[in-house]
Amino acid sequence: MPEHKKRTHKRIAYIGQKHICYALAPLGVDVFPETEENAPQRLKLLVDSREFGIIFLGEGLYSACQDAIKKIESLAFPAVVILPDITGSHQIALDMMRDKIRKAAGRDIISEEGEGE
Repeated sequence: MPEHKKRTHKRIAYIGQKHICYALAPLGVDVFPETEENAPQRLKLLVDSREFGIIFLGEGLYSACQDAIKKIESLAFPAVVILPDITGSHQIALDMMRDKIRKAAGRDIISEEGEGE
């Protein structure tokens, strides 16, 4: 296969609560149970490894990793996806998606979708 057509397979990681790690590990996800104190360092290590295409982050760790996530957003890989954890959703993921769509579409089409019902 020509050099420009070689596919590189990126791995998937999850940083967050160990309860969710137990569920994701059998699915082939590399799991890293971390605390708020250690999560930013783990996130940086995973990004710097260049082995991961998607890094899921437990919503409870978002505030601790917020600065690192802002730096990562300018990179092509990895995509950092915030997942609700067992404490429930704080709508951080929805707010992030809404902000990205607002920037791309020029308006908040997520909120508009429910207005006509």
